[in-house]
Amino acid sequence: MLTPFVTTFLLRSILISNPPFLAQTSSSDQLNLTRFQFNRRQLGTEIRLILYASNETKARHLANRAFNRIHELSRIFSTYHSNSELSRLSSRAGQGAQVVSQELFQVLERSLWFAEASGGAFDPTVGPWVQLWKRTRETKRLPRREEFQILSSKVDPRKLQLNSESQTALLKSTGMKLDLDGIAKGFIADEALSTIQAGGVQRALVDAGGDIVIGDPPPGRKGWKILMDSGTELKPLFKGGLLLSNIAIATSGSTQRYVEVDSIRYSHIVDPRTGRGLKGLFAITVLADDGLTADALATTLSVLEPDKGLRLVESVPGAGAVIVRKSGSSMRRWASNHFPLASGEN
Repeated sequence: MLTPFVTTFLLRSILISNPPFLAQTSSSDQLNLTRFQFNRRQLGTEIRLILYASNETKARHLANRAFNRIHELSRIFSTYHSNSELSRLSSRAGQGAQVVSQELFQVLERSLWFAEASGGAFDPTVGPWVQLWKRTRETKRLPRREEFQILSSKVDPRKLQLNSESQTALLKSTGMKLDLDGIAKGFIADEALSTIQAGGVQRALVDAGGDIVIGDPPPGRKGWKILMDSGTELKPLFKGGLLLSNIAIATSGSTQRYVEVDSIRYSHIVDPRTGRGLKGLFAITVLADDGLTADALATTLSVLEPDKGLRLVESVPGAGAVIVRKSGSSMRRWASNHFPLASGEN
């Protein structure tokens, strides 16, 4: 499983299981579909699969295939288990290029794109910083300056080199450690939904603990209704909800996982450019064409200044985002041009 510590879904994503009826369908096949839901603990969170199928046998078969695919991918991307492919690659840092699986290569390649596009606000080599701040959460003691100095040379996306012809990855310096928790869960949700759809069920949704990937809408409806709630410390983002289909939604923030040291609140999310946990209260919601992109953007927007973050979102086709930050007793919200219900109206 992915490490629970760096799972980034601080907004609570609530799926309305029986949204209001919106449009009658003329297809008898669609009318004969039944809603099925399957839950399983994986990736350090509760995975929920909802699909509309003609019978329970088919639904259960496809759900099991999707859960099996999630398990396969967790053995690739986990930073929690030392025998995952990602962990083994990190353990061989400084030992030359290593052949990697197609899935790992794909996510590493996209990670480097986000690293460059964000000016380092997203960084797949952030692992040493993440481990440093995990210890801070446990000890309630800020890292010493010497610790930052020792690790600073180990975090640099330019020291991760990929070769598409040989499908290899090279970590140039010993002590480097990859961490893909800010992007991999979205990719895994994509793969789970693709597994279900490959079995002939298009009306499905995968909720990987806040990273949600959505297929065709339920029968007779225009979309899946999603309510977004930022928790007790930030006001709700929406008065109503989002009616979505064939899209991905990801959330990130600081409302649940943090540490307070000397009355200053530090998020579990680390700025790769400084090596320090982010300060303050914030919540991010991103929509994108696929879960990988939504997950990576949500992570990146947590780090970037809001204006810079929205410029990045606007450069990604099909993406939209809303950012909420609290300072003192005031709250500010920024929204991209293509985010639905940005005004908060239903």
